[in-house]
Amino acid sequence: MKPINKMIRFACSASILLFSASFILGGCAPQAQIDMLDRNVSGLQVETHRIGQEVEALKKQMNQLQGQAEGGGGRSIARLNARIDGLESELMRLNGLVDQLKYNQEREESELAQLKAEIQATVEKVGKTTQQLVQRPGQEASAKVVETEKEVRPQPPKPQEPQDLYKEGLKLFKMKKYQDAKAAFRDFIKEHPNSPMVANAHFWIGECEYKQSRYEEAILEYNKVISKFPKSNKVPDALLKQGFAFARLGDRESARILLKRLIKNYPRTPQAKAAKRQLKLLR
Repeated sequence: MKPINKMIRFACSASILLFSASFILGGCAPQAQIDMLDRNVSGLQVETHRIGQEVEALKKQMNQLQGQAEGGGGRSIARLNARIDGLESELMRLNGLVDQLKYNQEREESELAQLKAEIQATVEKVGKTTQQLVQRPGQEASAKVVETEKEVRPQPPKPQEPQDLYKEGLKLFKMKKYQDAKAAFRDFIKEHPNSPMVANAHFWIGECEYKQSRYEEAILEYNKVISKFPKSNKVPDALLKQGFAFARLGDRESARILLKRLIKNYPRTPQAKAAKRQLKLLR
């Protein structure tokens, strides 16, 4: 093939690459995915707020029935407690979905930024090579074209990332496969000890233990969130569930201490409201 034909072929390849780069750098397709994840997170947060308001309404009803414990009042309070427990379980499920969507969103944004950087570097390299071809026609330019074509050739897709273990853990938890979920979360922590999701993984291991009535093990796992990741947004959840676990073990005093600590340190959270309700039941 003559050098001029190679230059034409290279120019066509470069044009296609530049068009693709402008599309991706503009953030069209990947950004649409990120925006969709953001909308999903917002929708779940709205639903969580709605359930929180319903819990508050039920709490007021229960307070009104406190003075009617005799007769049918006791049965009504029991029904309200059952309803509130169901809503709290739903809140925990929604929190898990929010965690997963936020994790997906952060990963999409990270991969998009990396892709933009790689394409930008390739575009700059193509521009330099094109300039060299114009300045140095002939055999040397032909060799440059072949070399550059190899450089800009698309790379094979990357293998599945180990971080998917976190999503797998959440999936298994929702399927009530708690042993498998614990294994997935522990593998995630081992593979990614510096990930911002490690605190969440410890919390969900604690949830698996709690669901299996292994309350002492759950307390230890929740405590890892509280002591090792004090700035994590999972700390209020960990304090609340740690208090619940102590109550299940019959240690009401420890449960009260933890719930009061939650109310003091995180007074405006839904978890603090749940802690106040639990404290009334521990009297």
